Amino acid sequence: MAKDTRITGDMILNAVSSAVMSAGTDVVYLGILPTPALQYYCKKSCSGNYDNCIT
Repeated sequence: MAKDTRITGDMILNAVSSAVMSAGTDVVYLGILPTPALQYYCKKSCSGNYDNCIT
């Protein structure tokens, strides 16, 4: 997961990561990133298996 610099970023990050972890999935937090950087990370880390990435 990543977030932007808006003041609601932490609240949304905590809510979404808690929901994802409660479903038994791991969360990787990448910090403050623009959307294209997050998409690039997912493309490289999922190695073509996009079922493991949510962007």
